[in-house]
Amino acid sequence: MADKELSRREFSVALAAGVVLAGYFAGPGLAEAKGARREPVPSPLLRKDLIAGWDGEFHTLAIGRSKVAVNRVGHAILGYLDGTRGIRDLAHAVGKDLSLPVTETFEAKVAQFVGELAALGFLATPFFVTIVEHEASA
Repeated sequence: MADKELSRREFSVALAAGVVLAGYFAGPGLAEAKGARREPVPSPLLRKDLIAGWDGEFHTLAIGRSKVAVNRVGHAILGYLDGTRGIRDLAHAVGKDLSLPVTETFEAKVAQFVGELAALGFLATPFFVTIVEHEASA
């Protein structure tokens, strides 16, 4: 089995074919976590100054003018962003809680969701995702 790195576009297209974890993102632009360390961490941690809520349909999370609404899978992921778990462990914990099969695709979607939270500035420390596609060799 050979590894092949996917471009951001290829990864986004692959994600669009599956179940969406986040309901919507809204805000004036991408936020940046103030005072955050610059080196990436393997175990994402939510910022402590986020405001959690409910809009009648989705769970919401906001900071300043940036707001994210998530479905039940996204909400379950948020509950595990305590800085003690990597993506694989997050995916397995959420899969167990929601009785969902944990596949490489599901792990990739969890990574994408966490990466989007990081881009919005919702994580306490920088978090970067490296995506690798596995191809079966002939």
